[in-house]
Amino acid sequence: MSFHRVFALLVLLCLARTQAPAQMQPTQPVREVHVDGYCHILTDPALVKPGKKLKLRFDDEICNVDQLKGNEHLETRDEADTRTRYWVWTAEHEFHLQNTTNAPQTFIVEQPVPRDWFIDSDPRPAEMHGQTALFRIEVAPHRIVQLHVGMRREKAIGTKKLKKSN
Repeated sequence: MSFHRVFALLVLLCLARTQAPAQMQPTQPVREVHVDGYCHILTDPALVKPGKKLKLRFDDEICNVDQLKGNEHLETRDEADTRTRYWVWTAEHEFHLQNTTNAPQTFIVEQPVPRDWFIDSDPRPAEMHGQTALFRIEVAPHRIVQLHVGMRREKAIGTKKLKKSN
């Protein structure tokens, strides 16, 4: 084989390695950041050895949560031929999630939900595990996303029959 053919073959091989099609190049998996309801960043549960505790750390550059705001009020609802009055309690706060990396991240926010309460916010949780709501939030590199989490509790305090109208 001549020098020129060997050289051309080597150039082609080098080009094939550096210009591999996009589908052949491995993509970097999206990193998950687990955050509890108080903005503590949890060690990735998959990396924790059995019998060991999850490690928590706080970094207000990555996660910050507003103070919990509460409210209580009366609501009235008419359903079929009855009117029901409810005493309603609400609690809400907002998470500020910042991706400080050069790659996309998924934040998994684990919000504990007290007994007899339910999540009343948009977006809805991706999953519920017992009394814990899991929100999955995609955050682009060097961006901040806000997640509003609202919870609600209702107690019926009176019901009465409605008069039929003619």
